[in-house]
Amino acid sequence: MKLALVGKGNVGHHLYHYFLEEGKDVVWVDSRAAQIPKADIVVLCIPDKAIAPWFEGRDLDAECCYCHTSGATSLADIPSENKGVIYPLQTFSKDKEMEYKTIPFYLEFANAKSEALIQNWFKDLANTTQVLSSHERLKLHVAAVFACNFLQAQLRMSEQLLQQVNLSKNDLRHLVTESVEKFYAMDGARGQTGPAHRGDTTTLEKHREILSKNRELSEVYHLISDWIINHNHAQ
Repeated sequence: MKLALVGKGNVGHHLYHYFLEEGKDVVWVDSRAAQIPKADIVVLCIPDKAIAPWFEGRDLDAECCYCHTSGATSLADIPSENKGVIYPLQTFSKDKEMEYKTIPFYLEFANAKSEALIQNWFKDLANTTQVLSSHERLKLHVAAVFACNFLQAQLRMSEQLLQQVNLSKNDLRHLVTESVEKFYAMDGARGQTGPAHRGDTTTLEKHREILSKNRELSEVYHLISDWIINHNHAQ
């Protein structure tokens, strides 16, 4: 079985090297390539907005299963009878190595043929797989944005404040690690701490004063503090 990865970005880079390491028959081409090598599965590792335009004017192979790796794009956006989704739930950067076998893949299929091809590709890989509908996958993607992209953004905000007092992000490493571990060890709001959780309005006001000259950080602080207060006893 042969698989063609389309797209030279972060996702394509890592999937190609993983599949190659596992001895898979895989080729990797640029998304602008006019011709795609004949393959049983073609996987688009390209930005969401580029998926539909990629198919325009192309003669599709009726026997091939065309897939994308997007968390937010519907299976219906692929104009082929045989189609699927191969969504790896991970944050990818070309210059950051990772343990490929721990990445979960969320799958979707248009028909039995597509299912057989995609499941056969994963059958001898160590990764966990789960089947989700496009709507379910979109919900998962939103959750992932909160857990990953927003977390990264907040860490960068923290770093801005640290730099103002000649500290570095490493001063928060132990705290960030413990916070994530606590989230998985404790249910609901039991792991939540901090001034908003305990209703410490004096400290909240001191923090808001510190942030008063930075509108963006002040708004983020206010919104998240309110969320914690409103969900203080949520399980």
